[in-house]
Amino acid sequence: MSVSRQQRAAIEDRRANVRRLLSSKATDHEIAAILSDQMRIEVSHDTVRRDRLFILAEWRERGHEALEDTIARERAELEAIEREAAINFASSKDPRFLQVRLAAKERLSRLLGLDAPTRREVIAQVTTTDADAIDPSKLTDEDLEALLIADRVRLKLAKGQG
Repeated sequence: MSVSRQQRAAIEDRRANVRRLLSSKATDHEIAAILSDQMRIEVSHDTVRRDRLFILAEWRERGHEALEDTIARERAELEAIEREAAINFASSKDPRFLQVRLAAKERLSRLLGLDAPTRREVIAQVTTTDADAIDPSKLTDEDLEALLIADRVRLKLAKGQG
């Protein structure tokens, strides 16, 4: 289904309102009622639910990208600390620089996940309801895009990249 620029702009405006209302902890039904009043057209709670899924997937992806940037900055800083400690030890033979170097290497190993994993037992119960079921025939391009983003994020997390 092709979406015109005007329709895309309307969808983006609606999603901007949904983002704002999500932060106020409003339910999908409450958001639909508020948007219907504001926009003077009927906005269903299913539309709000799809917008919420799209927005949450978008937020997750942005958070994952921010995490990768943070890890890269931390890695560069730790490598600089380790390098400086090695240079200072070579010129002074002061063993405190070896301690600094070792601490930087240990922290870098933890940051990169190079240490052997620690065992943690997690007990969880996952349930689904018919309300969670998605009818693919009723999905728009934006709905499919939101689901694809959510799946990409889940795959990255499952592969240990998040």
